[in-house]
Amino acid sequence: MTAPSPTGTIDLPVKIGVAVGGVALVALLTTLRFCGTPPLPPKSSPPRYTASPEAVVKKVNALTDAYMQGVERDALKANLPAPTLADMGKMITFHEDATRRTLSVGDPPVDVAGLRISAVAYRTAGSENLLGLRVENPGAVPLAYRVDTQLGGSTALCQGRTQTAHNGIVVAPGQAEVRSECTYRRGVDLYVTRVESAELTPIQAYLVSRVSTLALGGDERVSRGHHPELPPGIAVCNIVMSQSVQRAFEDGDTRWRDLVDFYARHPCDSYQFPQGYKAFTTDGEQNLPVVGD
Repeated sequence: MTAPSPTGTIDLPVKIGVAVGGVALVALLTTLRFCGTPPLPPKSSPPRYTASPEAVVKKVNALTDAYMQGVERDALKANLPAPTLADMGKMITFHEDATRRTLSVGDPPVDVAGLRISAVAYRTAGSENLLGLRVENPGAVPLAYRVDTQLGGSTALCQGRTQTAHNGIVVAPGQAEVRSECTYRRGVDLYVTRVESAELTPIQAYLVSRVSTLALGGDERVSRGHHPELPPGIAVCNIVMSQSVQRAFEDGDTRWRDLVDFYARHPCDSYQFPQGYKAFTTDGEQNLPVVGD
């Protein structure tokens, strides 16, 4: 061990350490003076969300709680009792008759598929004479209805006729709807090719009434008069069939009953018919809501 120098001088290793420390201090002070605060380490990037807003909404709408909240809101707007999930999952009873019939103005009504139908000549304020299809519901529950009709001869006079407002999808119990078919000409008959109906609950009748008749496969000739009575601020949903559903409907893979069954269970402003959906054949056959892939 080396004894301290009696003369008070500093050993060489100590001098070197002091010198190195001084150089480092000077370098730090110079950096702070001319370069400012030393740069901080880079921040990590915020998380990125790749899902589209539409995908997020669809994911939320697929939740049973969100679905039931939407149905309950519609029931409140329509001043109807709120249904349960079990109520919304019950099987709907359908009726169908494909017998071809001729309806002439003045003939008695015909009872078919739970409906009472007839051809009528009528006019509304300011309109021309019109040939109409009168659809009556003699039963005790709301009925969704489909009545496919054809006209004999040219339909040119039908194109610019007055379209009278009616509910083109649902007829209330004990009530009737009149659908404008064409300008009336004496001797012109209506040919009925198919009649279908569906027995609905009041909330189902409200939900289906909000759908465009074109979204249910309706004929454009008679679809523009669909103006159901709805609560203030509520309108018919501006929806049409997708191309794939349209093809399936034309091919017979998707039927009117499938479309009605879906929209009787799903609010049309939040859900659109998924390809391949089929009407329930038993209570609770599928979990609600049905959103497809």
